[in-house]
Amino acid sequence: MSTTPKDTVVNLVRWVKSLRELGCEAFMGEEDAEIAGRWLRKIERSIEQIVVLAELRVDCATQLLSDRAQTWWDIVKERRATETLRWRDFRTDFENQYYSRQHRKIKEQ
Repeated sequence: MSTTPKDTVVNLVRWVKSLRELGCEAFMGEEDAEIAGRWLRKIERSIEQIVVLAELRVDCATQLLSDRAQTWWDIVKERRATETLRWRDFRTDFENQYYSRQHRKIKEQ
């Protein structure tokens, strides 16, 4: 059985609602690696918990971006418009944007 675009949207809406019910809040683009890291970890745990399809994880997470974070994501999407963005791509771009160079270096150790 194939999934229609309408089914995909309905599932996306349900998953985003579930993320909010699990306590996931909007990320506004604070330039604080601790806040960004907590947000990303919470989103990842919640996405795994509610079993979001791999191809919709980025769409779910980005529904919870607002303010500066939404502007940043709009730029990333435009820059990478010809690519299929997977979760690891989103995570890498997010970390490069919101983690300092020193924070990323510590994380790699």
